[in-house]
This record gives sequence, C-alpha cells and structure tokens, in this order.
Amino acid sequence: MRTGIGGITAMTREGKPVKICEVPLSVNPFSQGNIEPMIMIGVGAGGVMATLILAFMFFRKPGMWRAHPQSVAWYVAIAAIQAFIAIAVGMTMGSWHHGVSRRAVERACGVSDLHVNGGRTFAWLEDPGYPYLGGETRYGPLWFTDGGKAVAGGITLQGDTATLYEGDYDSNITVNVHDAGETVFLHLFFMALIMFLMLFVAFTIVMARKPIEDEPTMAFVTWLCVFIIVLMTGISIPVVDARWIIPVTLALLLEDIAAFAGPFVLVKWLASRRRRSRSDPNGPVYQPEEHA
Repeated sequence: MRTGIGGITAMTREGKPVKICEVPLSVNPFSQGNIEPMIMIGVGAGGVMATLILAFMFFRKPGMWRAHPQSVAWYVAIAAIQAFIAIAVGMTMGSWHHGVSRRAVERACGVSDLHVNGGRTFAWLEDPGYPYLGGETRYGPLWFTDGGKAVAGGITLQGDTATLYEGDYDSNITVNVHDAGETVFLHLFFMALIMFLMLFVAFTIVMARKPIEDEPTMAFVTWLCVFIIVLMTGISIPVVDARWIIPVTLALLLEDIAAFAGPFVLVKWLASRRRRSRSDPNGPVYQPEEHA
C-alpha cells in the first residue's frame, strides 16, 4: 500500500490497473499546446508593428506616396494578414492547457525511469482538450521502475489531476516524443526552404542597394520566414526526447541563424568580389571579336 499526493492508495483488482498515486496538474507556458498560439499571436502582432514602422520609414521620404501608390496597397495588405493571424488565434486560444511533468510524477509516486517505447523520455504531458477524449486523457503505454521492478502502465489526466497507473492500462492517446536526430534532420528541410527564400530577399536588397522598406514584398517574405522558423522551432523543442533537449535546442538555433545569416553573407561576398573585379586595373580586358 502506498500514498502519493492527494492521499490515493494503490488498488489491486485482478484485470484492472493499479492506481499508484495522484499529482495535481499545473500550467507550463512552454508546452507545445501553449507555446504554439503564443508564437502565432506574438509573431503576428510583432509583424504588424514592424510593417507599420517600415511603412512610416518609406512614406516619410519625399514623393513616395505619389511615385509608388502600389506600395500603399502592399503595406495595407501585409498588415491586414498579420493582424488577422494574431486576432484569429487570440480569439480561439481559450484557456491554458494543463499538464504534468515527468519529474513531478516520479517524485510524487516514488517511481523512476518513466519512458515510452524505445526508451525515449518525455518532459511534459498535457491535456490537449480534444472532444473525442471525453474529458479523460489516458496516455500510454508507459514504462517505469517501481520498487526495483520494471513495469508498464499509463497516466490519466482528468480534471485537475494526473493519476499514474501500473498494469493493464487502456490508453486513448500515445505520448508524442520525437527522436532527437530525426527532429534536427527534419528541421533542415524547413531551413532549406527558409534559406532559399532569404537568398531571394538578399539578392533583391543587397544587389539593388535598396533599404528593406523600399521593397514591401521582400519585407513580407522576411516576416513569413520568421513566422515559419519560430513556429517550427517552438513546437519542436517541447516534444523532443527529454534527454536531448539542450543539444537539440542549440542545434535548431544554429540552423535558424544559418538560414537567415547565410544568404546575406553569401550575397555580400559575391557582391564584394564583383566590385573588386570591376575596379581591378590588372583584371582581364575583353575586346569585341573582329570578323573578316
């Protein structure tokens, strides 16, 4: 017999799982379900502010209103898209998702090595609030060590409580834990897309020698890249194998920096080589061919 937080005693009924203990749910703002809408609202609202600043910088220049009327439409459309995302997500966000951490369950219930199939460990379990779950989220199968013995079971999230069970557990949802290597590799595909788009922006801005506010379409592409990269990074880290969160976070951040800085470094290097070749008096001189 054992008592955890809340005074729950283990039940032993044949054919039924054994209830180990209960743990109160809490809120983690960095869980996947909570951080995703925050990112969309934050990047959307930040995009509106950045767009208004760029528009002010552009149209305060003499004659820009009359010379570039299409830019007015572009800036209005961009700000409208960004505001729509922020407002729409904000209206549907609702309350915070509650959940429980793996460490809290292990400490409260006196178990250890709580993990999923393949040995991967999770950092956080949360109630996603899906209607088909009927208000009871049953995560499983899970494996852990209880009293020196490796056993299987699951965790039920209901109301404001998480309950750990041992034995024959009937789950209705699996724990979402991603392999660290697969996460970093998959992130590279999105970074390749971002790098391609930012290379287009870099060529347009650097080669044309125009400030970003003179190219509203390029400003929108840049914001779109920021939106994608922040969202993909933000929702990937909370569900990666908990043993690798720190190195995966560093790897994803390095990929993000390379995706944004790499194209501008490359274009500026190409532009400097082009300028040097034009100003080099010892460079090759090309003359038109003479035809008989």
